Amino acid sequence: MPDRDPNGEKWTLETLRIFFDKLIEANDARYQQRFQQQGEALTAAFLAQKSAVDAALAAADRAVTKAEIASEKRFDAVNEFRRSLDDLSRLQMPRLECEQRLGTLKEQVDRVEDVLRSRGAQNAGAKDSWAMIVAIISFLGTVAAIVYAMGHLH
Repeated sequence: MPDRDPNGEKWTLETLRIFFDKLIEANDARYQQRFQQQGEALTAAFLAQKSAVDAALAAADRAVTKAEIASEKRFDAVNEFRRSLDDLSRLQMPRLECEQRLGTLKEQVDRVEDVLRSRGAQNAGAKDSWAMIVAIISFLGTVAAIVYAMGHLH
């Protein structure tokens, strides 16, 4: 500290108080100015941060919207596939029912084959009967011809 105050007088309590008051006022003004500058810098930083956050939120919102649209399309495709599978399963015959119907058809085919066999046997019997009748008529015709021929020879 200088021996004399800035006005050139010797230090007294009053000059010392004035000196410190001016020093404190100068420092207060500097601190106030620095505080205002820091406040302005913080405000600018907060505004920049807010605009960055707003931009990030907007980008995230667009990304979510796109993801939702893609998800909806995927779910539509999955639902269409499910409907196709439901239609397919609804239209297909269950295995047990198919086996029952095939069993029924086999029984009916077996009955038809039995009927055809019996008719074939009847037809074969009828053919045999006609052949025997023709043979008997031929035999009788031959006997009658022999008897007639013998009766005319005498």
